[in-house]
Amino acid sequence: MLDQVQKDSLRRLIIFLAVVAVLAGIAWLSWPTFKHFRDQRTLRQAQAFFAGGDFRNASLSARKVLISDPTNVPACRIMASLATMSRSPVALDWLRRIAEIEPTPQNKLRLATLGLEIQSPPFPLTVQILDEIAPTSSNLPAFQMLSADLAMKLNHPAAAEPHLVAAVSLEPTNQLFQLSLASLRLASTNEDLAEGARATLKQFLNDTNLCSSALRVLLSERIGRRDWLGAYAYSTQLLAGAGAGLGDRLQHLSILRQMQSDDLTNQLQSLQQMTATNGNAASQVGAWMGANDMVGESVAWLTNLPPHVRGQSAVRLAIAAGFLTESNWPALRDFTVQGDWADVDFLRSAYLSRAWGQLGDSIIAQHAWKSAVDQAGRQLGSLTTLLKLAGLWELKDEQVELLQEIARIYPHQRWAWQELLHHYFATGETRKMNQLLSSLAPAFPGELALKNNLAATSMLLKTNLTQAASWAREDYLLKTNDPVMASTYAYALHLQGRTAEGAAVLEALEPALLEQPSTALYYGVLLAARHQTGSAGHFLDLAETDTNLLPEEKQLIEAARKAQ
Repeated sequence: MLDQVQKDSLRRLIIFLAVVAVLAGIAWLSWPTFKHFRDQRTLRQAQAFFAGGDFRNASLSARKVLISDPTNVPACRIMASLATMSRSPVALDWLRRIAEIEPTPQNKLRLATLGLEIQSPPFPLTVQILDEIAPTSSNLPAFQMLSADLAMKLNHPAAAEPHLVAAVSLEPTNQLFQLSLASLRLASTNEDLAEGARATLKQFLNDTNLCSSALRVLLSERIGRRDWLGAYAYSTQLLAGAGAGLGDRLQHLSILRQMQSDDLTNQLQSLQQMTATNGNAASQVGAWMGANDMVGESVAWLTNLPPHVRGQSAVRLAIAAGFLTESNWPALRDFTVQGDWADVDFLRSAYLSRAWGQLGDSIIAQHAWKSAVDQAGRQLGSLTTLLKLAGLWELKDEQVELLQEIARIYPHQRWAWQELLHHYFATGETRKMNQLLSSLAPAFPGELALKNNLAATSMLLKTNLTQAASWAREDYLLKTNDPVMASTYAYALHLQGRTAEGAAVLEALEPALLEQPSTALYYGVLLAARHQTGSAGHFLDLAETDTNLLPEEKQLIEAARKAQ
């Protein structure tokens, strides 16, 4: 039995535990509210820092928000903007994350726009995104404008015009779209059309909001015609306005250089002084110098900037680009052998690899390249940048390895595995094609072409035949008039000893389709198996006109001819 003192003590303990439990419950319930309040306050600070030009603290504050909430889109946008300003490929990853969190057409178009800037022709990422969103987004002016930009970058102005016309039609009051259309038509060989565009652009010169844009178009047209006096007049007018930017000033330098003007040196020195405390701007000036036969002067100027500017990523990359342009491999090696380049440290390792490779030490070069790939990690922007460098430096094996890595990490980046499949097909690596297709199939269960190719390569390799035959039948039943699907299914029936049924599948196609080399190959093989040697020879001859046959397909033709 408990005495009264013990009972009182027990009662007080129970009350204390109850109070603690209530307080813990209140804290637990209020934590999300507090967390949301804290994140919103930190986000507002990040936005204020960014607006005030304090980019370091903007980055720190945005990162704090993202540690707490990785799906915070406004914080991701700040990080994307900072990366874009410093020309970091990491911007691609931030925009990709935003498009995954909020998969709106606008967010996907922003990602596609950046793809157009950081990739090389044929700009596969941009093409993929535009193809994916076309069914639901072709009514968006931004979609049409980006499609026009893509066509122009691919040097297809005729393909760009319908997109610009569509944009104007969708938003008739947007004069920027009208200006873009006039810009395109200004280069037309139709003189009436060109003169009409020029008249439109000159009307825009009276519009305060559009004057700078119109001047840039008229200026570019004068440059295209190598009319340097006319270009100088437009450029001078542009720089006198409030809308002139650094790019306009650099273009003015280019005009002065073409005119062999004595004022070039003074103007360049003035621009150097103006940008000496801004790493991003200084790197652009340095890049202009490098592109205009002043590589040595560019490197000398950049390397003598104040330490806090010289240490910024954009400046480091500009200095490295100068050494690359000069083929100054010892200097590039010494510049990249140590240090930490923050988000672009993978590029330091890549440049170090290039230097050692050109200096003749392939072992150190390979080690440095591996470090670059490891540092890029899972970042699509970094991997894509390395892929571009591998292409520029003609590193074929490294290109393939990077495509394999991108395809493995990001199977929905179709452009990567499509390029990889194209490579395997061109080099006749059927087994690697089959392995890649096998890894992709689970991610794209409704992709008929992918499943068909998986079935076809499996049968050519004589592997997983039962499943391959099932895939071939499924595809064929969905598209019985498709010669590719029919050929794969017909060959599957042939391998099952049902050659006559397979031939009947092909003979149900239009006769002209049987004359296509890819279809003729399998029809010829089946005809040879049925001892119809005369007809088989005709179709096997057609098949051999295809210069891109896989090794196993060549063996099929050879075996069929022997069977005749």
